[in-house]
Amino acid sequence: ESRMLVDLLSQYVGRLACIEPGARIVRIAVHPQFQRRGYGSKLLAAVEKWGLEHGLGWIGAVFSRSEVVGFWLRNGYYVVYISPRFNKVTGEKNIAVAKPLTTRSREAIVRAAKIFLHRLLLSLPTIYRDLPAETLAHILYEQPPLPPSKQLINIPSEALHRLEAYVEGKVDYEAVWDMVFAVTINIVLLEGGKLPIESWRERVAYIARILQWKPISDVAHIVGVDEREAHRLVDELGRILVEKWLKMNSSNHST
Repeated sequence: ESRMLVDLLSQYVGRLACIEPGARIVRIAVHPQFQRRGYGSKLLAAVEKWGLEHGLGWIGAVFSRSEVVGFWLRNGYYVVYISPRFNKVTGEKNIAVAKPLTTRSREAIVRAAKIFLHRLLLSLPTIYRDLPAETLAHILYEQPPLPPSKQLINIPSEALHRLEAYVEGKVDYEAVWDMVFAVTINIVLLEGGKLPIESWRERVAYIARILQWKPISDVAHIVGVDEREAHRLVDELGRILVEKWLKMNSSNHST
């Protein structure tokens, strides 16, 4: 497992992963009485300083407790891999993160994170459907910015009329789900890996329904509302994002 991160990075970026040596944090823990006081971040900073002093280009970690992913993201780490299967010991999926310490390693880490983001977004309704929507809400909002990508899914001109009808309130999101799914993925990539929904509850609901295709009953349970409210929430958010994309698309074609 000590080579897991290097092997994963090599799959995405080839020889770039071997430009500089790196290190993997096996475990970092703070006593429960002292958690949420910034001690974990200070420990990470100390490890990163040690890494720079010893000629390392990056620091990484692999863990399966998905609830701690926000901690790593807030400290500047990128998600470069999530296992498609559950860890037999923990019952959760392994998540690999990495942070570049040098300019040379930044190219490899950022490229790996960008490639994995493409894979993640397209696989959310399938192999990552059982990943907690809360975990994704962290990744798609708190991860360090990535270089904006070109749109991953082409939206045919014939679909624009359907999307415009949705924005105008003539149909709900279920009538244009395929296009709302595609538009959302494109927006995330254009925004450098960020889903522009500030509210935590709204972001979780939208991810669970539109990107993971979870039943509305599951979405309602996850965010603690009834099914009608969950449907309304997702429908309104979808309209906002589609309208945003239509404006972005129109602007790109006019320049």
